[in-house]
Amino acid sequence: RSELEGKLQIQEDAARDQSLEMERLRSELAEKNRELEDTRRALKRSEAERDSHRTHASKEIAKAELTIRELREQVADLTKQKAEWEKRKREETLALSQKAQYRVKAAEQRVVMLSEQLQALHQELNGLHDDMHM
Repeated sequence: RSELEGKLQIQEDAARDQSLEMERLRSELAEKNRELEDTRRALKRSEAERDSHRTHASKEIAKAELTIRELREQVADLTKQKAEWEKRKREETLALSQKAQYRVKAAEQRVVMLSEQLQALHQELNGLHDDMHM
């Protein structure tokens, strides 16, 4: 009987040890589950932050691309305006040059005409001198 009681005591001790070990393992599992859940939450936060940064970066890229397009359009407009201005300047310069050439020719013709008139007046004056001396 005592031997049976001893065996029973050993089994009860083993059952209690197993129960304590099971409780310890349950507690450890619960702790690991909490750590896993914390890690999942941190990962979700990290993903949300990354998505937020990505969205912000995409918006900044879109703004920069728009600015570049606007600047390219402005450069094209200014280049066109410059070409038009240069063309107008060439045309105005040509017109002024032609007008100046016309005025020079007119002045030359007037000089020739006035020279002829002056020569005629000299001849007339010489003729009057000759008439007075005779």
